[in-house]
Amino acid sequence: MMTASPTATPPPTTLRLRNVTLIDGTGRPPCENTTVVVRQGRISYIGADAGWAAHPDEPETVLDLAQRYLIPGLIDLHVHLAMWGQPDSRLDDQLPWSVLLMLRHAQNTLAAGITTIRDVGGRHGVEFFVRRAIQAQMWAGPRMLLAGKLLSITSWGAGYYDGMYREADGVDDVRKAVREQIKGGADLSSANMSPRTRTASMASATRWRPACARSSTAPISTTTRA
Repeated sequence: MMTASPTATPPPTTLRLRNVTLIDGTGRPPCENTTVVVRQGRISYIGADAGWAAHPDEPETVLDLAQRYLIPGLIDLHVHLAMWGQPDSRLDDQLPWSVLLMLRHAQNTLAAGITTIRDVGGRHGVEFFVRRAIQAQMWAGPRMLLAGKLLSITSWGAGYYDGMYREADGVDDVRKAVREQIKGGADLSSANMSPRTRTASMASATRWRPACARSSTAPISTTTRA
């Protein structure tokens, strides 16, 4: 029995959205009866339907979206896919449950119109495998920029949020912690610490990003907490 490769992608198909009301995010009034064409995952045409010249040899899917609205994908800059909003926010579920929970949260996020997220504290690195599964088109989900573990001085939080924290005390330990996250595929650094050690975190992230972080083309950035 043969199975498809998890990295296999379906043949490119043109998606034509007709008669939609477009809100482009620039502040201009909504544009009614608009056609938007997506080819190979990118928008290639916006305008009147009559102005679109289809490729004769390329399959095309046409959806009539009359009385519906189309907006740019939303971006959520602060999420924790591993958490699920329970009254007691303690993170101590068994890891297999967290895997399923994070996949579900990624799917719900995309369904809500959020196409890019920044996870600023995952759990035991599960978020990197969730992203890998989404990129392999095994599940639908948003574009994910990941911090890996949240960097923090030694604190009670590490025990309360199992697998989310990487405790680091002092500049050298913070540098090492940042490099560990980048080696694991992090795109950014999430830090809860003093300005001095935070500066060390940023410097280390900038210095080591080209050599170690190959999971995304996004530049390394930092996010801090008061």
